Amino acid sequence: MIGLLAATCSRTPGVNTAKVPGVDLSSYATYAYLPSGDTAGYRVAFDETVIQEVNQEMQARGYRLDRENPDLLVLFRSFYQEATAIERTPIYSSYDYYRPDLLAPITLEEYYYARYYLIDRVRGSYIREVEYSQGSFVVDIIDTSTKEIIWRGWSPTSVDPLALQSSIGSYVDNIFEEYPVPPQE
Repeated sequence: MIGLLAATCSRTPGVNTAKVPGVDLSSYATYAYLPSGDTAGYRVAFDETVIQEVNQEMQARGYRLDRENPDLLVLFRSFYQEATAIERTPIYSSYDYYRPDLLAPITLEEYYYARYYLIDRVRGSYIREVEYSQGSFVVDIIDTSTKEIIWRGWSPTSVDPLALQSSIGSYVDNIFEEYPVPPQE
């Protein structure tokens, strides 16, 4: 999958983006969220803040939230330590935490794809190691029909966990400045 993503030159300092060539992101109309898989209590407030910010960005571009039949799935993650992670492709259907007993936090249930627990598991995957720096923040946009990431935006700049609520808006804004569909006027 990552081989299919073509890195774009980022105009926003501290932001990187990648997009699958030939995909017209303006041809999609609806979206929903995938749970991050981290159910720790402090994550609910973080996830809620990110969802509010991403909703503003997606809706400004003409997308509509649809939990039942979304065209796109949004998965955001943050990493708070130096680590090497193993990624499997396609990412959204190969994470180990996708299992029938996974529950989304009830306070955020209205945003998540209603049938995320039915996502088929991948039997074979392209696997690669990815190094993440402390505080990296990643937003993946996934085509529901192909189950592949079609756009990724991330900020390798460290996110301060103590100032997370006040800074998350600027991270999302900066990442979406590079989104291929401009806000509607």
